[in-house]
Amino acid sequence: MRSKRSPNRFRAGRSLQPERWPNGARVAVLLSFDVDNDTILLARSTNPSIGAMSQGEYGARVGLQRVVDLIDRHSIPASFFFPGRQPHPATGHG
Repeated sequence: MRSKRSPNRFRAGRSLQPERWPNGARVAVLLSFDVDNDTILLARSTNPSIGAMSQGEYGARVGLQRVVDLIDRHSIPASFFFPGRQPHPATGHG
């Protein structure tokens, strides 16, 4: 029989959960976006399809800006990881 509490026995260090969250919040959420665009396709295939490449281009040209506009409009803090920034340098500014 497994104990439902067994995962707690294997965690390292102290608990990171504060006694109280700021402003009475009951949960914390972190938004982090990996802006891969077409880099995954280029890394995995020597001849990626036009359709797949266009999806990556859409992310760089349109999709990312929609996400940024949304989080800005609602003052939501977020972090972004840009492995695809070199082919699309303008996406990392802001």
